[in-house]
Amino acid sequence: MDNLNHTQLTRADLPFEAAEWFVELDELQESGQINMFGAPKWLREHYGFNKEQAFAIVNAWMEYKS
Repeated sequence: MDNLNHTQLTRADLPFEAAEWFVELDELQESGQINMFGAPKWLREHYGFNKEQAFAIVNAWMEYKS
C-alpha cells in the first residue's frame, strides 16, 4: 500500500524494527482517536520520530494490515 509514500526510508533503514510499533498503531486505530493517515504526525508528536521515520513505520504497518 503506497498511500503514504512520502519518504525515502525503508524498513531496512530504520535503527529499530518497525513492527515494534504495530501494537501501538493497532491500539490507536481501535481507539478511533484519529484517521490513520494522521498516524505519522501522531508518532512524531508523541514519540519524537522524525518525519521519514514516522512515515516508514506507518507504511510498514499499512503493508502488514493489507
